[in-house]
Amino acid sequence: MRLLPLLRTVLWAAFLGSSLRGGSGLRHAVYWNSSNPRLLRGDAVVNLHLNDYLDIFCPHYEGPGPPEGPETFALYMVDRPGYEACRAEGAGAFKRWVCSFPFAPFGPVPFSEKIQRFTPFSLGFEFLPGETYYYICE
Repeated sequence: MRLLPLLRTVLWAAFLGSSLRGGSGLRHAVYWNSSNPRLLRGDAVVNLHLNDYLDIFCPHYEGPGPPEGPETFALYMVDRPGYEACRAEGAGAFKRWVCSFPFAPFGPVPFSEKIQRFTPFSLGFEFLPGETYYYICE
């Protein structure tokens, strides 16, 4: 696996808890690849509410891909120090997803994170209203 130009690219999401919103959430899509200008500029901020979904789409190629090779990487949720240092290490960092199928026949591989206070899934994450969460990739 090669390191991407996205190594220093981060996505952070500020989660706002609002009791005025209905029970159904909105979907927010982020295409996590080196051609996404928001990621390249470093201003990929997504404001989410409880019950919203964050859909992250991995890099995908219909043909042979770029000459330097296809983009593959792991996405990590990190704490603020990990975000500022762009390091997926320490107690506040854990791997969320691996983007390793850039030639998937059905299109870009999506990973969805439901923003919820409680989760019934062992691999799910529980989000607190008003907190900020950070993602980086390696």
